[in-house]
Amino acid sequence: MAVQVLKGVIKELGPAVVDTDDSGPYADVTYTYIEFEDGQMLRQVTVMAGLDGKLDNAFKDRQPVELHVFRMRKKYLLMLALKTHEGKIYATDISGNLVVQYAFAFFMTLAGFPLILLWGIGIAMIFMGGLQFRALSRVRKGRAYLRSLPNAITV
Repeated sequence: MAVQVLKGVIKELGPAVVDTDDSGPYADVTYTYIEFEDGQMLRQVTVMAGLDGKLDNAFKDRQPVELHVFRMRKKYLLMLALKTHEGKIYATDISGNLVVQYAFAFFMTLAGFPLILLWGIGIAMIFMGGLQFRALSRVRKGRAYLRSLPNAITV
């Protein structure tokens, strides 16, 4: 699961869906399609709150940009960074402490084993714990990639 770096002039096709967070002013935007001038298409691209404005400017400017996207699930991409035609790199802020998420995944996996005999609930818990570990692995890889970008401005 490597980060794809795509370059070119982009335009938005289809609607963008805004997913607001009730706990704060942040919103994620999922773009249905992003098309490059060479015909290459990205589908279901999620952009975190701060980076959305930079992407909107890239749609309006019609200048070449560089998108750094990371495959989160089979059909969904997360935009980690955007490099403008001026050479500035804007990156998503995915910092924070993952201790609680790791504890949850560990608990779900461990608690699932004794509950296997109870109508298969344990299997579901082990599965959910595995999905959580997988998601955390992707977050770690994304963080490592963002740290490797030189002079990236976190938004």
